[in-house]
Amino acid sequence: KLYFTHHQARTDDSVVGNVTSAFLGGKLDQSSPVSFYFDMGEIDARIDYNMFDWNIGQTFCPSERLQVRPLVGLQGGWIDQTFRAEFQGTFTDIGTTVQRTVVETITNDFWGLGPKLVIENRLSFVSGGKLEVAVTANLYAAYLAGHWTIRDEAIRRDVPAGGSPSDSNIAVEVPSHHFGSVAFQALIGCSCRYGALSATVGYEFNDYLNQCQIFTDASGGQNNDLILQGLTVNVTCQY
Repeated sequence: KLYFTHHQARTDDSVVGNVTSAFLGGKLDQSSPVSFYFDMGEIDARIDYNMFDWNIGQTFCPSERLQVRPLVGLQGGWIDQTFRAEFQGTFTDIGTTVQRTVVETITNDFWGLGPKLVIENRLSFVSGGKLEVAVTANLYAAYLAGHWTIRDEAIRRDVPAGGSPSDSNIAVEVPSHHFGSVAFQALIGCSCRYGALSATVGYEFNDYLNQCQIFTDASGGQNNDLILQGLTVNVTCQY
């Protein structure tokens, strides 16, 4: 079996008050007072997930109601993440009020390819004639030899009262990473078959370890997991 999975997700949020940024901090010069806080901040985060899976396996039946299907295969693809943050605030510099806006864009792009191991289990508790009802529990593990490309750029604009705006660009050099990424996947659910038609409803969980490799001033280099989870519905017609 060969699968291709494409998924896009986006979220955004904003806050007002005495706002600081975990992304900026030391990336900007300290021309403003140390006590400077932004008045407003907002962030937009996006994920573009694309993954190929190729599986080959054999089904075994230890008992009349139990099916076990071990598989081996390959997994590969690319995962692109983008974080865009914008902050606005005012401070006083030598008696002049200055309006400051900072926009930072960080991209965390990954591609990888590697082996995959799978075990699919199916236990029937209703089986007779054309009708079959069963529970399924599938476990997956993959190791992707991968490459990360990370870009971090910020644009700062200061507008003094009655004066002309001044812009400055800050590009943070983040080296590319070459190392493996471990991925785990699980699917637990219930399936029903009647004749040629079958349907499976379950909960699916995907965990890509150490997927987010961006740098923040709050805690340095990140090694955060990317977790995709939710309800899965699969309808099949066999002929």
